[in-house]
Amino acid sequence: DISSLLSFRNNLKDPSNSLLHWSISDPSSPCSWTGVSCDEQNRVISLSLPSLSLQGNLSLDHLCDLKYLQHLDLHDNLLHGSLPPKMGSSLPSLQSLDLSFNLISGPIPPPSFNGKLQKSLSSIALSGNSLSGPLPAELWEISSLIAMDFSSNKLSGGLSPEVGNLTSLEYLDLDNNEFTGPVPRELGNLKSLTDLSLGQNSFTGSLPREIGGLTNLTNLYMASCQLTGQLPPEIGGLGSLVKIDFTHNYLSGPIPGSIGDLTSLASLIMPYNLFNGSVPAQLGQCDSLRIVELSFNKLTGELPDHLSRLRSVASLSLEGNQLSGPIPGWLGNWQMLN
Repeated sequence: DISSLLSFRNNLKDPSNSLLHWSISDPSSPCSWTGVSCDEQNRVISLSLPSLSLQGNLSLDHLCDLKYLQHLDLHDNLLHGSLPPKMGSSLPSLQSLDLSFNLISGPIPPPSFNGKLQKSLSSIALSGNSLSGPLPAELWEISSLIAMDFSSNKLSGGLSPEVGNLTSLEYLDLDNNEFTGPVPRELGNLKSLTDLSLGQNSFTGSLPREIGGLTNLTNLYMASCQLTGQLPPEIGGLGSLVKIDFTHNYLSGPIPGSIGDLTSLASLIMPYNLFNGSVPAQLGQCDSLRIVELSFNKLTGELPDHLSRLRSVASLSLEGNQLSGPIPGWLGNWQMLN
């Protein structure tokens, strides 16, 4: 383990000298070294070196002898190069991998997540790099995966229906990439999902009605996704939802009354769409609402009196619509309104 770690360090520039005391002369090495954790047998199980301005080529080959390594965190450094194609076979015990906010580029090699990783890996974070190309099919075979964050890259292609195989997934963030094609209805299989972020991509078509099966979902972010069509009434099935953001899409038709079933909803953010019809009276059932952003749509009519029941709203934005009638007097009772 010592020789592997020293080889890894020697391949990097360490301008802050954070790894200066990594030395073979240290009698407690390597378990007392910065960022290194060991198990009871003094085997390295974790390497955590975030935000140290480490520079150099990302080469995990130097860590390939760390057969018991479970956690690798190198996020927020200046590492460049590409992902190693043999990561799955080199680090068979890896459970969490965080290489986010570096300078890593190129495609994700299909064999990267092969082998034993398909049964051990629970968390992958590769956000804030320059990764490109499609997501490899092997990714959808990691049955143990709980969290996946590939946001803010240059990934492209369609989102495979096989994403529905990841039934243990709780967190999925593919925001700010170049994905195209439909939003797969198989997302509805991810019953454990709490956070779903697909914003700032170029998807086509409408939101699948199967999304309403995600009863544990708390955050849904799909701003600037190029979505069209109507919101399905099944969206009312998202009973745990706290925040929903559909900013800047092409969603049309009426806002479904089933949105009133989202009694945990605190933020309803859907400006810059094509919604028409009236503001649904059922929205008054969402007692937890604090932010309502429906500006720049085609909403008409008067604000329904049922909204008077909402006493926690701090921000209400309805500009750029075609609403009519007097300003309701009950707005004066919203004491938290800014």
